[in-house]
Amino acid sequence: MGGEYIVSLNSANKVEFQREFDPWILTSSGTVSENTWTHVATVYDGTNKTIYINGISSGTIASGNVTGSYNTFYIGRRGGGLYFTGIMDEVRIWDDARTQSEIRANMHAELSGSESNIVAYYKMSNGSATSLTDNSSNSN
Repeated sequence: MGGEYIVSLNSANKVEFQREFDPWILTSSGTVSENTWTHVATVYDGTNKTIYINGISSGTIASGNVTGSYNTFYIGRRGGGLYFTGIMDEVRIWDDARTQSEIRANMHAELSGSESNIVAYYKMSNGSATSLTDNSSNSN
């Protein structure tokens, strides 16, 4: 089954993690304040999906798989042309389930890009126009 993975804010400023065309959606219990820097992480550990806001667990569900391989990866937009309104600083993709301790320890740190299990690391400070540079050693 296809479909995009989506991390977004709903109209109540809650974080939502979902897969388009799939029956699961996870909505955070906490909210994101406007005009305030906020760290958001979503984690899938093989069974549970969890949203972290500023390093604190803000919702978990245990349904639906996170699988698939896609040719297009969007940051800040959905394939249908819906764009994120705001500022992002650093997007990190890992191929392991980050623990709450790991998230809290690294959410304010700039990484080298050669950390174990990092798949992609976009600092948002380099690239041009609509392209970003992957600062991990994987060069995605």
